[in-house]
Amino acid sequence: MIHGFTDIHHHVIYGVDDGAQTRKDSMKMLETAWKQKTRIIVATPHVTPGVSPIPVEKYEERLAELRQCCCDAKIGVELKLGAEILYTDMTCGYLREGCVPTLAGTDYVLVEFMPGVRYDALKSALAGILRAGYLPVVAHVERYACLFTEARRALALKQELKEVLFQMNASTVLGGRGFFGDLHTRRMLDEGLIDIVASDEHNMRERPTRMREAYIALKERFDVEYAASLTGSAAQGEFWQAIYNAK
Repeated sequence: MIHGFTDIHHHVIYGVDDGAQTRKDSMKMLETAWKQKTRIIVATPHVTPGVSPIPVEKYEERLAELRQCCCDAKIGVELKLGAEILYTDMTCGYLREGCVPTLAGTDYVLVEFMPGVRYDALKSALAGILRAGYLPVVAHVERYACLFTEARRALALKQELKEVLFQMNASTVLGGRGFFGDLHTRRMLDEGLIDIVASDEHNMRERPTRMREAYIALKERFDVEYAASLTGSAAQGEFWQAIYNAK
């Protein structure tokens, strides 16, 4: 059965990072997502453990406010809290202490790296997160040349660290990254290396949600089942079940 999309990477909480800046911005983003069939959004503000404060209470207060606004406006998007964690040496300690929001309160964490991260450093970081008892989801995997342009390395990493998931942005699925960029995108999708497609929406202009467009493109290139499995529009897989069932 096909459900609405589940977007696990979204900067909808206003005034906390480079995403939505006002409540009006947030509501426009939510209204558009709803019209495009997104039904669950995990809000993922940027956090940098050990470098800047992580105002979890502020996130929760604003998310509660947006939930009420959605209810008033009859926007049926379910909002859950998470974070996009820029990996630092303090990340695993912060996770163990419960100082960083996980994806919808599950054991999954959305983690990003600097674009030029070396393969060995990225692999070591992911292994550390696993040892800390959490399941890493690599945010916008297409940004890291050590994985994106080296499909063999990406495959080897996933074979060794079996619980690591790769997230790709919807805009990347739709192309426009140049000949070689689009070639690498197709290769990662063709080889089944991508587990999740999410919007990484920041605003309505430069970085809008494109979940519905990405779903259609995936359905046309592959099939309905594959498109659904990447966009969370079908109740299948441990990751999606964990997100769906999270309170």
